[in-house]
Amino acid sequence: MSGTVVIEIDAESGSTFYNGLARVYNKGSIGFIDKTGNIAFHDRFSDGSNFSEGLASVKVHGKNGYIDTSGKLVIDPRFELACDFKE
Repeated sequence: MSGTVVIEIDAESGSTFYNGLARVYNKGSIGFIDKTGNIAFHDRFSDGSNFSEGLASVKVHGKNGYIDTSGKLVIDPRFELACDFKE
């Protein structure tokens, strides 16, 4: 491994790719990028998890819900806690 940067992002930090998307943190909110470094959707959530089984938990106004890989809320934010989906 050469340690060459393959994706440059304008964010404070990022996570590992899951389901083709990586979570990125920037100025107190999170978003997601694809494997080419393009922003899939960003800065809409105050916290969230990595994707698992095609869903990721996200925090909106203090409550947790779930988005799909297109960024659409598929389970409305209404939970105090949220865990990853696992088979």
